Amino acid sequence: MIIATTYSTSPTATPATATVDTVTKVLDPEFQVSKKYPTIGHITSPGNLTINVIAPLTANESFTAFWVTFGTPLVALTGVVVGVFSTFFIEHLKSRREHK
Repeated sequence: MIIATTYSTSPTATPATATVDTVTKVLDPEFQVSKKYPTIGHITSPGNLTINVIAPLTANESFTAFWVTFGTPLVALTGVVVGVFSTFFIEHLKSRREHK
């Protein structure tokens, strides 16, 4: 995308974006504003943006994405629930045996 931008002040003039070394007074070239690819300001010319639409996820891809995100917490939560209910179930079986 080729754009032309405009801005009123140099980005190194503000304290938040100052990249000039206070001792040597040298501007760090990594943070120097590029004249070919400006990084601040407003777009003043039409831009050319291409958007590619991809196919929707299959059921297998959707499940895999869900499992990668939520699988471990679900397994941990299920383990806790099974552990709690198994304690109550064992106590129920013991009390049934004692009443017979």
